Amino acid sequence: MPEPWEDPREEARDLLRALSEKFRNSSRFQGHFLWAIAAAVGALVLFSSIYTIEPSEEAVILRFGRYVSTELPGLH
Repeated sequence: MPEPWEDPREEARDLLRALSEKFRNSSRFQGHFLWAIAAAVGALVLFSSIYTIEPSEEAVILRFGRYVSTELPGLH
């Protein structure tokens, strides 16, 4: 905890500097971390791009607020 007269940003900079050096020196961890981030982004894209329209519905597809198409029931 910084003293009241010290700049609290200095402590934050020191903490970030220490963390970045720790991760920079750990190339094994960094490789696994990057794969985990890539897998999470891929899963997010996959699960957010698949949708189902119920049999009694139709979906209006809008892109940037403008009509693009109408989708019929089923898995899309």
